[in-house]
This record gives sequence, structure tokens and C-alpha cells, in this order.
Amino acid sequence: MTKIETEYPKYIRIDRSLKKKYLESLAEKPVSFFSPSSNIGTQLYFYAVVIGSKLGIRTKSSDPEDLRLYIELSDVQKIVLRAIVLKENNYDLDVLLDGKKTLKIIEEYANGGLPILWEMATNKQNEELKNELCELLGMDK
Repeated sequence: MTKIETEYPKYIRIDRSLKKKYLESLAEKPVSFFSPSSNIGTQLYFYAVVIGSKLGIRTKSSDPEDLRLYIELSDVQKIVLRAIVLKENNYDLDVLLDGKKTLKIIEEYANGGLPILWEMATNKQNEELKNELCELLGMDK
């Protein structure tokens, strides 16, 4: 954990109703593109944040719920999430010093992207979903 991160809230959060409606449903769905593991919720959350950011969809939580400890995110996930926050704030590095603001932006993008991810996962075949996500996220297929 970096010195900056010691000032961050302990948990990443998501709106309780979105978690129940979308995240829990996706975590139970057998989609081979998502690696089955004990941290499937974190993987889905990460994809939802990236999708929300890419599409510019931020949704405030009406009833936020703790999802996972921030420190449990991988280093790569943290870097990508911080890059999203930097872009959102015109690359002002000072925003990263405000952990509460940083994680609030991430939460809002997760809330915005989760319904899109759910829609994609429920209406696509695995290969079609993988291709669409890779294209949306700018990744190689």
C-alpha cells in the first residue's frame, strides 16, 4: 500500500440495489469470459467501472454498501482505476490525494457500468461478449 492509499477509505462501495439486481446475478452466471474465482465480484466491479468510464455513465448511490477491501484490489486494477479518476479530473494529480473523492468517482462509474455489463452478459454468447468487451475496453481479443 502506498503512502497515498493510507488516506483512502477502507472499502470500495456500490449501490445496494444494483449489487442485488446485477452484481450478484452476474457472479452466479456461468460466463466463461470471467475467471471463476473467489474474487469474481471484484472482477465484475472492475469491468463495470471501466465500462461506466468509457461510456461516461456515472450514477450516484442512494444506498451505498461496502463491497470489498480496497487493498484487496490488484496493483493493475488500482492503476487503471486511478487513471480513470485522473482523466475525469483533467489529470490533476492532487485528486489522488483525496481518497474519499477518488473512490466515490469509482463507485459512481461502477454503478453506471454495472447495468450495461449485465445487459451485455445476459444477451450475448460468451465469444460475442468477450469480443464486445475487448472492443469496448480497447483490449486485444
